[in-house]
Amino acid sequence: MKTIKYRISLPTAYLKGEVTHEQNFIRLKTPNVLFSLLAIGTKSDVIPINQIATVTKTFNCIGVILLFGILLMWSGFSVMSASKILSLSSSLAAIILIILGIFIIITSFQTVITIKTTSGEELKISVLIFDRPKAIEIENLINQLISNRLDDTNNRQQTDRIVEAINNK
Repeated sequence: MKTIKYRISLPTAYLKGEVTHEQNFIRLKTPNVLFSLLAIGTKSDVIPINQIATVTKTFNCIGVILLFGILLMWSGFSVMSASKILSLSSSLAAIILIILGIFIIITSFQTVITIKTTSGEELKISVLIFDRPKAIEIENLINQLISNRLDDTNNRQQTDRIVEAINNK
């Protein structure tokens, strides 16, 4: 059993997604977040390895989240320019908004792993851009499992092994 954990966003760094290989199954556990800020539940999927057709990895930018981050950052700068007249707490709020905006902008850039099943269903795993090595590891793990399954079901290959074992007696 192998488990790979990955981050899904910077503001919610404590939330981690998981891909677990258990015998003949892949378990996906992905936290659902709203605008990269609020945890609103978890999505779980169990996929039999013999039902996985392909795995692809792409880079993605989520426009809505990017715009939300830019809006937060812009709001922070607006509050900061107004806080020269206002109090220290306004400056602190502005800094928090700017930092949160930067975190959300970074979160909008993701590596997306798409798992296509033999029935045509697509399951997507979004991994934070900083966890790209984990995305590559997930893709390699699933591709290795697909390869092992194909080797196990390849009759010619199995027959060749039996013939070679008999000839070596």
